Amino acid sequence: MPGTLTQDQIDRYRQDGYVTPVSAISAERAGALKSRYDALRALGETEATATLRSKPHLVLPWLYDLVLDPAVTEPVSAILGPNLLAWGSSFFAKPAGDPGYVTWHQDANYWGLEPHEVLTAWIAFSPSRRENGCMRMIPGSQDAGALDHRDTFAKDNLLTRGQEVAVKVDEARAVDIILEPGEMSLHHVGIVHGSEANISAIPRIGFAIRYIASHVRQIGGRTTATLARGVDEHGHFDPEPRPGADYDADGLAFRANALARQHAVLYAGAEKRPGHLRFGGNAELWIRRPRARLKRCMKSRRRGNGSHRAPSQSASRSTRRRRNVPHNAARRRRCDFYCIVDILVATTRCTTMASRSSSSGTLGETSFFQKSLW
Repeated sequence: MPGTLTQDQIDRYRQDGYVTPVSAISAERAGALKSRYDALRALGETEATATLRSKPHLVLPWLYDLVLDPAVTEPVSAILGPNLLAWGSSFFAKPAGDPGYVTWHQDANYWGLEPHEVLTAWIAFSPSRRENGCMRMIPGSQDAGALDHRDTFAKDNLLTRGQEVAVKVDEARAVDIILEPGEMSLHHVGIVHGSEANISAIPRIGFAIRYIASHVRQIGGRTTATLARGVDEHGHFDPEPRPGADYDADGLAFRANALARQHAVLYAGAEKRPGHLRFGGNAELWIRRPRARLKRCMKSRRRGNGSHRAPSQSASRSTRRRRNVPHNAARRRRCDFYCIVDILVATTRCTTMASRSSSSGTLGETSFFQKSLW
C-alpha cells in the first residue's frame, strides 16, 4: 500500500542508509507532474533553472502540496518520527544525452543540520535507470562519519559547489537506485552517493525533498522550513507559507528571502560561489537597483491589468517591444520573477557583507532584510 513502510524496509534503512523502491504516488500522477515540470522548462532555460533548482515548492502550490502529501510523509515519519519539517526541495533533472553528473558526496557536510535525523525523499517523475543517470549509493557509508570533501565547481556537476569526497570510493560496492515513475527512494543525510551522466534517449527527472525531524537545528544561522506533518513544537525554523498561485509575488519574495538565508549557510567557507551569488560591490547600489526595477514591473503590471490604458491602446508594437512592457500574464510573471532574482542577489550580498562587519557575528537576518530591502 502506498505511503507505508514495512519493518523490513525500516531495518534496511537503518543498516544500509537508504531504502528503495518505496511506493509513493501513482504513475499517472507522476506523469501529470512531469507535464507541469516540462511546461515550466518551456518558459526559458534561465527562469526554469533558477526556480526549480532550490525550494520551488515555495512558488508552486502543486509542489507544496506534494511536500505535504501523506503518501510521501508517512513513510518518512516511520523513520524520523511523527513531526516533520521540509528544509528544502529541488529538481535533479537530466535531459536525454545530458552530460550532467553528481560526484560522490555526503549531504551532511554542507547543510549545517544537527543532529543528523535528516533524509531525502527522491521522487521519480520519469524512469530512473543506470543508463539515464540514476542515483548510486554506497551502502553503510553513513556510519563512516564526516569525510573530507573538496569543492570543484566543475561545469557539468549538478551540485551547488561541485563537492566530492576527498577519499577513494570503492565503486564496486555502489548500488543503482532504479525507480519507476511514482516511486521514491529515501536516503540518509550522511550516506555517500552520486550519479553519472545520462547517455540514453530517456530524460531522468526527480524531485528531491529534504525532510528533518522537528527537533533538528540549523547550525550557523536561522533559516526557514515547511511544516510537512504533525506539529513543530521546537520552533527552530521560521515557517514557510503555501503560495497562493504559481509565481505569485508574495511567494517569490518569500522564496528570495529564504534562499538568501539558506545560501549563507550552504556556501559558508567556500572559496568561490556560482556567478550569480558572488559577493562584492556597493551594498547601497545593489539595494536600489532591484527596488527601482520592482517599481517599473509593478507599473507595467497595472497597465496590463487594465487600471491604465492597455499597451495596445497607448503604444505601437515596436514601442512596446522597446519598452519591454509585459502585456500578458506569462510575461508579467516573468517580470516579477526577475525582480525577485535581483532582490535575492542583493540581499545575499548585503547579508554577507553585514555579517562580516558585525563584530559579534549575531546579526539577525530577518530584521536586516526588512530594513535594507523594504
